Amino acid sequence: MFIEWSRKPKKPIQYQPGQYSEEPWISKAVLAWMLGCRFSAPRFEAYALSQFIQNCAVILQGPWKFIDDQIPSSSSISLFNQYWVAWNCYLSGSGVNEYSGLSGSRKVSQVKPSTRDPRLLELDHWYSECAHNINTNCEHDLILKEQKEKAAVAKNKTPPPEWGADWEYYASRRI
Repeated sequence: MFIEWSRKPKKPIQYQPGQYSEEPWISKAVLAWMLGCRFSAPRFEAYALSQFIQNCAVILQGPWKFIDDQIPSSSSISLFNQYWVAWNCYLSGSGVNEYSGLSGSRKVSQVKPSTRDPRLLELDHWYSECAHNINTNCEHDLILKEQKEKAAVAKNKTPPPEWGADWEYYASRRI
């Protein structure tokens, strides 16, 4: 995977709901991420993380425990993993599930109804300090970013002229 990527490097992908990568990215993205760290190849590491984020919902035997046990908790993939686990525990409700006992499951109390799907955060989020807070309203939130952009456009948009204002203007000039 690394050799193929290094021959034709690709930029990280942004999460697209309902679209999944082909193998080996579905089952091997975590190992690819680890390889990127080992080789000090941050662009490959970021690409592997983006593949993991894109495909994490369809991984049959989730690597959640492996990430908990083998990868430092402050790493980008571990921070995503903790958020993903906490969010899914919240959605699953009480009871035992595949996320029970993982470090992220201890953060489920931080999840609120307004907590966003972690896949909707920009990739840079997982490399930033704000990734340590599950309910952050940071610049990496694509929904907040879109809302701010729409508000800025609406603010800068000149309002349409009032109906009849042109007639009043020209009528006052004739007098």
